[in-house]
Amino acid sequence: MDKAVVKAPLRRPPGPKGHFLLGNLAPVSRDWLDFYAQCARDYGDVVHLRYVHVSICLLTHPRDIEYVLVTNPGNFTKSADYRALARILGNGLLTNEGKPWQRQRGLIQPAFRRENILSYAPVMTRAARRMLDSWGDGESRNVHGDMMAIALEIVAQCLCGAEVSGVTDRVGKAMEVITDRFMTDASQALLLPFDLPDFLAPARRDAIGDLNQIIDGMIRERRASHQPRGDLLDTLLHSYDAEGHPMSDEQLRDEIMTLLLAGHETTAIALSWTCYLLGQHPQVEAKLSEELVAVLGDREPTPEDLPRLRYTEMVLKESMRLYPPVWRIARKSESGLRNWRLSSDCRHEHFHLSINNAARRSVVHKSGCIRSRVLA
Repeated sequence: MDKAVVKAPLRRPPGPKGHFLLGNLAPVSRDWLDFYAQCARDYGDVVHLRYVHVSICLLTHPRDIEYVLVTNPGNFTKSADYRALARILGNGLLTNEGKPWQRQRGLIQPAFRRENILSYAPVMTRAARRMLDSWGDGESRNVHGDMMAIALEIVAQCLCGAEVSGVTDRVGKAMEVITDRFMTDASQALLLPFDLPDFLAPARRDAIGDLNQIIDGMIRERRASHQPRGDLLDTLLHSYDAEGHPMSDEQLRDEIMTLLLAGHETTAIALSWTCYLLGQHPQVEAKLSEELVAVLGDREPTPEDLPRLRYTEMVLKESMRLYPPVWRIARKSESGLRNWRLSSDCRHEHFHLSINNAARRSVVHKSGCIRSRVLA
């Protein structure tokens, strides 16, 4: 007679109890980063949370994040809070999924070929020189403000060339309005199955409208000119999919908006935290300066110098490990992860991947991409 197989009942991962109605909404609203870090310390790798009616499975270990993003990405879709991004970016590469995403990736890939990337280097060095020349000895600076400005200038120049130079201030102000509201908009998208009317957020509505007007005008002018410019917009205008179809004006707008917003903010955050950490670790700053002097002397850097700037690369990677520009990634699973780690039942839940906590815990894990400790 065959023995019956007895399976242990699945249980939810551990987590803070929270309010009977609001769940854990109050502490996460006060300080999202600190709350997630506390949950990781108190409850471990997999933590169950609840925001009103929405169940959240918080993942803090690199191997679990790798499972969701790399090993088994087909089991997950982008979470509901991506609707807040789609409201700004449209159906760009960051917000789209499935076959439309694959088509767009194929269309945009030529813009990031090695030879194209290398051609943008002079734009970066010229912008950096202008910024440094504007700094005075002994002057106090808002470094993050400076990094946001220079990152936007570089991205805009690489994307659209001289056409954007006259509207950089407008673009910057609109981007600031959008980014300041984003966490609120993302939370609303997660909790509500519908978008709130635009009249409830007039500043965001006007900022998006202004950006659309600027970008649409650039696309119209460029299509009408028929003159090659050698920038990213030019490359995108001449990209074709497998069936020979180019991007529509709407697709171009969505991709340019995505590159403008996502491309400049994450870069500025990484540079700002790097400056902060160098200020906290003068011995690292001194060693970094020694390498830059030894490799560059008094000249400006070129792409050919990058392989020799090993310590510079280590400093930047360590900074991004300690303070990741994208500190949380959200996914949703419909089929679930039964029997996955800790015998937990994580079906039909939103997954929040806590990149900052994962990176601080495991510096040598292969999915962390960091193998040398410099600052910590």
